[in-house]
Amino acid sequence: MNNPPLRDSAAYPSPPATPVACPFHDGPETLDLLLAELRHSDPSLIDLTLELRSAMTTQADADRCLHLLFTLRSALDGRHHLAFFRVRVWVRRRIVARVRAGRTSPWQLVTLPLDCARYDELVNRCLAALADGTHGWPTTAALEFAFGELPVFSDARAA
Repeated sequence: MNNPPLRDSAAYPSPPATPVACPFHDGPETLDLLLAELRHSDPSLIDLTLELRSAMTTQADADRCLHLLFTLRSALDGRHHLAFFRVRVWVRRRIVARVRAGRTSPWQLVTLPLDCARYDELVNRCLAALADGTHGWPTTAALEFAFGELPVFSDARAA
């Protein structure tokens, strides 16, 4: 039996990659999916999730949203891991951390780490971007959380 000839992939260019937005993995829908999983759970978890959803959609206070996120994470105690991971990814895309070494220094954008379990750990990890090898970050360092998005760089700019 003869095998068909292999096609040369260079002769058939692949279509350009376009980002696909999934409505279930971005925006308040991520919290709706978590709510769907919590429907038979503790009412306090549902209240926390609804409070986080409301705070994230109004975008009034990014710091409060992060406190609610960590309170919810603690209350979930490791349950509903995938649904909560999607929530953390969404929060990471919507809230940015800005750090600076002192008043006269410019603000630097820092990506929120996904693996923090507590608010103070998040603060320390963000401020660590300012740390030098021997003395840590400056005592005059400042951190603020805000709604926004990190700039996306192409591969050419990252190199």
